[in-house]
Amino acid sequence: EVDATGWGRIPMRTADAVRSMVAAAKFEDRTLVLCFAGDWAQDGLAEIEEVVIEEGADGLGLQERITRRFTGRFLRPLPWQEQIEKWAAQNVGLAWDEELHASEVLELWRLSMPGTDPPARKDPRWNLIGFQQQDPATDFRGAGMLPLKELMVLAKSDTQHYCAMLARSKGDSPEHGYPFACGAINVVYMLLELLLLLPGKRSEATAPSKFEDNAGVGCPKDRFPNKRGTACRRALGMLLSHDSQAFSVLFAASMQVLDDEWMASSRSYLNFNQVLSRVLARVRATLR
Repeated sequence: EVDATGWGRIPMRTADAVRSMVAAAKFEDRTLVLCFAGDWAQDGLAEIEEVVIEEGADGLGLQERITRRFTGRFLRPLPWQEQIEKWAAQNVGLAWDEELHASEVLELWRLSMPGTDPPARKDPRWNLIGFQQQDPATDFRGAGMLPLKELMVLAKSDTQHYCAMLARSKGDSPEHGYPFACGAINVVYMLLELLLLLPGKRSEATAPSKFEDNAGVGCPKDRFPNKRGTACRRALGMLLSHDSQAFSVLFAASMQVLDDEWMASSRSYLNFNQVLSRVLARVRATLR
């Protein structure tokens, strides 16, 4: 994979000269050059050339000769791509729905704090289950409402374990704990970013994650971080083809890793981003 901006052989057809990805594959005496329509494979192919390198007729040495060229937009999604796109359309980027999500937040409180009455919609007691704002609806931002759904699945599937993780997140004091619900929101955002599924963020797939720390605790930097995201997307897509709840399983495992890393750390909220970066490294390595 290379950045083909400015390459003379494969002209850029867009007025704004957006970056394109090019891949080349050699087969015996000829090479196929694939020019994608954007900066990753899912954008489709814009042009294909078959190139032969041979002795020039003018005796000036080896020269390239284009034997065939196909132009247009070619894209046939693979089964795993169809699975992950279908899942994303149903789950990613959903906004707060008062009629639906207000009752789910109350149910989450009952699962998290059994035997206690839920607080009013705006109440400082929401921080007892890890929301940072008095109105929990305001804590759901970039990740949409997917974190609420996944917290509900986790709390219902294993309430005892869920409540144990919630208790450990509180620590001995606020300085030695982390907001559990907001931690889950961060985990979902991290997973969507890892899988190149954040709305409007796919073209920025090569940008560093906000969960990568300056010490490089996260995944080692390489020239093509886009490949890491595509490998993780493929893994989840293949899992979804066998289990429609694969993301929920991934989320639950990631929360367990967060719990493990938190308990193994100094348990200071000041170091919470470093803990998240270690979670990211472990989850990414497992998916790849």
